[in-house]
Amino acid sequence: MVKLKDFDRSFYPPLGRGELEALELARQKEESLLVDEKKVRNLAQILKIEHQTTLTTMFELLINGIINPSEYSSNVKKYSEDSWISADFIQNYLEMGEKYGR
Repeated sequence: MVKLKDFDRSFYPPLGRGELEALELARQKEESLLVDEKKVRNLAQILKIEHQTTLTTMFELLINGIINPSEYSSNVKKYSEDSWISADFIQNYLEMGEKYGR
């Protein structure tokens, strides 16, 4: 388990404990943050914390040959079942995967 250094929690807007600690840990460790929540992504951008979404990560796995197009499509569809991301956004990533997989 990683121990966070002390930090001023009042600096951050109201966030859940996990979101707050993930942001602060990425900031302290100067590491990239995997995050889907828009308000947290926006704050990461303001704080200049490198970050990306789950869908972007899956697309990178496809591009780097770690997963094949079928696995990519299946994973994006599974992800969409439990996420709050719009159908249009999901469809865009599915189409990107199809184009890349050709």
